Amino acid sequence: GVTYTLQAGEIRLLGDKITIPGIILVSEGAVRLSGEVALAGIPTAVVQGRSDNFLLMDRGGNNLWVNGFADLRGPLSGLVAKGRLTVPKAQFRPTFFQSGQDPDVVLVRQQPRSQENPAAAPELYRNMLIDVSIEAPGNVWLKDPTGKMELSANLKARKEPGSKLVMGGQIRALQGTINIEDRPFKVERGSLTLPGVPNKPILVDLKADHAMDDITLVLTVNGTVTNPIIRMESLPPLPPADVLSYLVFGAPAATLTRDQYLALGAQQLGVLGGISTTKLSEILGSTIPLLRDIKIKTGMVSGRPTVGLQKEVTKNVSIFVGRNLNEERNTYEQQAGIEYKFNKNLSIESQIGTRNSGADVYFNYDF
Repeated sequence: GVTYTLQAGEIRLLGDKITIPGIILVSEGAVRLSGEVALAGIPTAVVQGRSDNFLLMDRGGNNLWVNGFADLRGPLSGLVAKGRLTVPKAQFRPTFFQSGQDPDVVLVRQQPRSQENPAAAPELYRNMLIDVSIEAPGNVWLKDPTGKMELSANLKARKEPGSKLVMGGQIRALQGTINIEDRPFKVERGSLTLPGVPNKPILVDLKADHAMDDITLVLTVNGTVTNPIIRMESLPPLPPADVLSYLVFGAPAATLTRDQYLALGAQQLGVLGGISTTKLSEILGSTIPLLRDIKIKTGMVSGRPTVGLQKEVTKNVSIFVGRNLNEERNTYEQQAGIEYKFNKNLSIESQIGTRNSGADVYFNYDF
């Protein structure tokens, strides 16, 4: 996402040797390359790269500046790259740290025949050994509409001959806040652990809290970046309904009005499941016909508040998916169904849930 400007320079061919007095790339700062390649006998190279506040990346809200050096030495059949880079400043979005494709996304489009066997990486790179350390003491920001964090990093970029380049090490949170239901949660600890092994997910560990008059709400996130486990708890410990009630309304569930209590069910997915009409709009936009005009559906099933998503597919016919909290089993139960509306007062719907093998049919009269 950055244009690198190549300044005037030269590469000299002197008999059986190629020399590079200096090639300079400018992107706010500069990178200078110099060295030589010996062609006699076994071709070998000695090349140095020096970076001074160079804007390496600026794409999709992610930008990165680098300082430091990297040296490339050895025979062309087995080059060794070593170096040390520091990051004086940077800014990232959370999606930058997702490792690979989301597991819920399955590509079914067939690739053109000409791309079924993509070209292999150049042999020069395949046989290369890379060992470069990357450090960031601070001023690296992870920013999102829901909050921001300042990070430090201690990483290693490694590649063995014949293998893929991998990143290992840890990124830690120095400070930051996360906003949930317009309440700022102060980050107490946070880290991303890059495994340094191919095809292994990035691990996340986060704890943040929000102090109130009566209690302190505690948010923890653990697991992988693509499939984190999110918990909302409190100090002193309270039942989940009270924790959520404090988060949304700032008071225990027993003090809520009927309308607030029903609204609390609608918050279960929005806060703890990460699904809301606003969030869907942010993720999906408004250009996907099937997913346009999705509505939050709330109601009561077997005396329990239920919340889900509903979409009208044709006139008077809607499909929906949802879940409710079974407090007796302390688990969320899933429902899916279809509804046909005869008129503004009378409708019929069929539901199938997690624990029933058949389907329940309901006649609804709204008044």
